[in-house]
Amino acid sequence: MSRASWLALLVPLAAHAGEPVSLEFGRYLAKYPAFYATTIVSHDARDGIFDASGERRDSVAPTYGANGSFPETRVDQQLEWFFPFFESEQLPFLSSRLWTARADLGYAHVSADGGIADYARANSLREAQSGITDIGMHFGPVLYGSEGWRDGRDIPVSVVFTIDTSVPIGRRNADAAVNAGSNVFSYGATLGGYWRPVRGWFIDVGAHWRDFGKNDEPAFNAQEPTRPGAQWSLDATVAARVWRDLYASASYFHLSGAANRYAHVRGSAHPPSAGLLMDTFPDPSGIDDNGIRDRRADLAAHWFPLQRLRLSAHYVIPLGGRSGELDLPYEQQPQGCVALGCSPTSNGTDHVDGLGVARVYASRYFMIAATWNFGQGDFWMHGP
Repeated sequence: MSRASWLALLVPLAAHAGEPVSLEFGRYLAKYPAFYATTIVSHDARDGIFDASGERRDSVAPTYGANGSFPETRVDQQLEWFFPFFESEQLPFLSSRLWTARADLGYAHVSADGGIADYARANSLREAQSGITDIGMHFGPVLYGSEGWRDGRDIPVSVVFTIDTSVPIGRRNADAAVNAGSNVFSYGATLGGYWRPVRGWFIDVGAHWRDFGKNDEPAFNAQEPTRPGAQWSLDATVAARVWRDLYASASYFHLSGAANRYAHVRGSAHPPSAGLLMDTFPDPSGIDDNGIRDRRADLAAHWFPLQRLRLSAHYVIPLGGRSGELDLPYEQQPQGCVALGCSPTSNGTDHVDGLGVARVYASRYFMIAATWNFGQGDFWMHGP
């Protein structure tokens, strides 16, 4: 098998909790300068979540009743380039290494079923909004391992650093329980390393940090966070050659998110009853949940039917997690009260399932990926 068969990709580890993450082995490999295109197709029933205590629940939004789900089918396209940068100018740091840039595009077909969908229909809200997803952009240097690309030297270690941003151009509806787009800018950074300790074995380890902007129009009665908490994620993969052009890998992914902020929630599933001649409404002040956690395993098989084509099949298994939930305070005041003369009093609470980035799903799913190398060279810098 020639070195051209070592197709790999930098995966979108900037993904939100619950989004598909394709943990391909060799994702932090410093690849030969070329253009690489990867298509990823996934389907997730998303019929359960890990609640705030870490228990698995057989509904995506338990406060709205049983059998709730947000099934999603996605097609993601990654366009990645490796290239020398100002090489002829001999600029310090810039000219002495390869650089990478990537754009992530996608389309998601989403829907809502069960109690939360019934609530949406009964209250003139929307169940789901499918369409294009947010666009991701990544850029950064190969810190180590790219110096031998011109003479074909085999360097079995590489380190890649990228910064990224997600631009919220995805389709969404502020009344929908689940959307293809997020309505939130995010930005982050990834540091990843690749190592081939012995012939036929491969290790990838990476860390990612991401923070978010403000959501000025949180969806579904503002049950999405208005300010998602910053997230850290770690990923690790061990892969090995099984037979000829066939490889197998096992991966681990862990994401931890700080508290999500909610403000001006407009309603919930079971608001407390108001007293006689009183109106009840959610407390307009902000409230935080306890953050999120997402842990997954990824078992995959990889096949190189052609020197420039790589096919992968993944089975993703949730290992644990925690969703963002909160007890929303309610207040009440006399009906027809004029704002300056009102003195709202406490009227209990209602438990709320945080939506959007606050959901951590507990469903298993399959994913397939295909990568094509459009480069002119017939070998990769790090051979088998």
